[in-house]
Amino acid sequence: SIKCKTKKSIRITKIDLEVDSYIPINLFDQLCSLNLLNMNVIKTSFMLCNHRLTANLSFNIFVDTIEIDRVNTIKYLGLMMDNNLTFELQVENICKKLYSSLFVVKSLARFCEASLLISVYHALIMSHITYYITVWSFCNNSSLEKVFRLDKRAIRYIFKLKGVESCRRFFLKSQSMTLSSL
Repeated sequence: SIKCKTKKSIRITKIDLEVDSYIPINLFDQLCSLNLLNMNVIKTSFMLCNHRLTANLSFNIFVDTIEIDRVNTIKYLGLMMDNNLTFELQVENICKKLYSSLFVVKSLARFCEASLLISVYHALIMSHITYYITVWSFCNNSSLEKVFRLDKRAIRYIFKLKGVESCRRFFLKSQSMTLSSL
């Protein structure tokens, strides 16, 4: 059970949480059925974000008699989250996408003009960086640095720069902002 420090001492038990979650979830399932929609219980899961009051809490959620899986990570509309809300998984996922996009930019850079490469850059790289832009404010500096290095590498491929040359003015040429400027 959880004891909250408020004006009145409240005890929340495992059974309270299970009942409080059972009712709205099953009402939602009934609403879906009335509207000829089916909730796919097999693909449904829930995540409990870690908090000092709920860190060690274990309880089950059911739809009818089917137990919903509790997970530590979840992907929702392309956003990867973990139960600590660190977004490290999201950064790793974006970096994987950026590496494959960098391969395309590097391959095209051998025989395409910078203007075409800039279009490819905006389509393949900036689209990933700006999707869920609010996540960046919750990331630590090392995560931001990983993505920024890949962004700079793309600019270097486009403008055929050496690894030690500054990219600052070339971000302006590409009509792009750096990650820290977003």
